Amino acid sequence: MKAEYDNIAEAYANTQDERIAKKYIYKPSLLKAIGNIEDKKIIDLGCGDGFFTREIKLLGASEVVGVDLSPEMIKLANEKEKENPLGIRYEVGDISKLNKLGEFDMAVGGFILHYSKTKEELLGMCKSIYSNLKSGAKIVALNNNPDHPETKAHQYNEVSVKAEGGELMEGSKMKVTLIIGGKEICSFYNYFWSKETYEQCFKEAGFKDIKWLPLSVSDEGVKKYGREFWNEWYENPYLVIIEATK
Repeated sequence: MKAEYDNIAEAYANTQDERIAKKYIYKPSLLKAIGNIEDKKIIDLGCGDGFFTREIKLLGASEVVGVDLSPEMIKLANEKEKENPLGIRYEVGDISKLNKLGEFDMAVGGFILHYSKTKEELLGMCKSIYSNLKSGAKIVALNNNPDHPETKAHQYNEVSVKAEGGELMEGSKMKVTLIIGGKEICSFYNYFWSKETYEQCFKEAGFKDIKWLPLSVSDEGVKKYGREFWNEWYENPYLVIIEATK
């Protein structure tokens, strides 16, 4: 995955502000789930170029650390930090075997868990996250929805997600293609795991109170485009938020 994202880092990062679904669904839903984090210490796992990391810091967190496997993504994040200093620290790291970087009040994951190629790797991620949290702290993570794992690109959803070989089973390799304005920008892969597998790994790592939270279109998105525009999202909500407590 490191080499994969190193190769597409700039192309992926350059699309961030153009993605309608990200602006009106992913971002507001995740920030709502994060809630009040003023004066809290937050670790952002799978931070990429720091898109969500910067939003987290602007919510008033006292300390924010972003971690990503891709050196190129971290390079882009540091460049943005240099352009607009917010006091964010970025680290290159493999979340499945991450050292303890501190005791954080919350871990945020903007698409990390579904990159686990094996159950062992998924469990490793859960254990690493657990070890970096204070007692009672939460992980809040955007993830592919096991109930709606595949999707197609349409007028506001800029990705297609399809199981390789057309067969969907535990550990299936999922090809994700980013498409903007009808043009294919880049492709990468993640993996399908059932809700039962996610919950098993979270529990084995020590987490409790595991919840699956739906994403929804923001009031701003409904006002701008109308309710019917978003029907395809509600018919096929291919993303979900996973929340669990240490």
